[in-house]
Amino acid sequence: MRALAPVFRFAEGSREHDIVIRRGVDHVAVARAGWTISRSGKGTNSIRVRLDPAHADLACYLVKRALGAVLVKSPVLRVVLSVPTWMPAVAREAEGLGFLPRTAGRMMGMEI
Repeated sequence: MRALAPVFRFAEGSREHDIVIRRGVDHVAVARAGWTISRSGKGTNSIRVRLDPAHADLACYLVKRALGAVLVKSPVLRVVLSVPTWMPAVAREAEGLGFLPRTAGRMMGMEI
């Protein structure tokens, strides 16, 4: 499926971007932000943020960086952001920038 992902993104007319922030001492990734921009001008744009809770101070930078990148390329379409419940710092920053909570949910898994 990973090999086919670029083909699907091309077919649906979207472009993905990602940034990773690593700790300076040991180069361990502590945060990641990504965004998907619709190339066709239809649908929605999306933002993804994953942040180590020990580095919550990066939430402001990550959300603003991703949103800014999306708005530069596509200022008209709606932007969606999914925030896991274990990242309240990201949710606070998003709400401060005007994002409104739409749904609450659970992602479930099972080890086999």
